[in-house]
Amino acid sequence: MARILYIEDEPDIAELVRRWLEEDGLHEMVHATDGHTGLALAASERPDLILLDLNLGEFSIDGWETNRLLKADPATRSVPVIALTAHAQLSEHRELARAKGFAEYITKPFNYDELLEKVGSFVEGKGAP
Repeated sequence: MARILYIEDEPDIAELVRRWLEEDGLHEMVHATDGHTGLALAASERPDLILLDLNLGEFSIDGWETNRLLKADPATRSVPVIALTAHAQLSEHRELARAKGFAEYITKPFNYDELLEKVGSFVEGKGAP
């Protein structure tokens, strides 16, 4: 079973993604509501993939800094990170995300098929029973 960490401060969005990804029984979701908790869970849970919101609220480090810290840590640097963001109109964000080590960039609102396809491309084979 593929373990996916989702770092997202909006509980409704996190729950929707959890339902989508766990319904097939091939993925297990772990959720963090802020960057600091996400970093700790990434180190302890050893996920196969991280989904990361870029805007994590006023009391958290943002997704850009969270990703920088994930990539700086030898224990988590090889885990692929997909940015999930509302920055749909900013094409330069997509390019910047790739330059900063994000494996993929998906804009909100995202569609079910796209999310499953992108996630599947990074955890293929790890979801097999």
